Amino acid sequence: MSSTVRIHRGTASPERVFLLGHEAMGRLVDEITDFEVPAGEHVLSLRLGPFHSVATKFRIDEGVVLELLVTDNPSAVAPLVQGGFVRLVPANQSARRARLAEMSGSGDSGPVGTDATRT
Repeated sequence: MSSTVRIHRGTASPERVFLLGHEAMGRLVDEITDFEVPAGEHVLSLRLGPFHSVATKFRIDEGVVLELLVTDNPSAVAPLVQGGFVRLVPANQSARRARLAEMSGSGDSGPVGTDATRT
């Protein structure tokens, strides 16, 4: 069963690649790019060459559209260690509830939940 991850890339490079776990799903070619993903818990991140964003764990329910924004990572002093200059953040309240944790070594930085925008 599937769900959708909708990424608003903002000023990020269209060459950035969306990763579902370690699997490359595609580039952020448009201002807003949709990716079909299986429902469940996933670690989501972006890659640009050798550089990765902060990996973040989300729970995505069946038939849900999870909207995420690519933003600067304000704590990126050493991006190769801390996860990169950018990160994926929830675009709305329902996406915030779906975020489980940022995987940058800071522990659980988001609430557990499953509600997001239904299609």
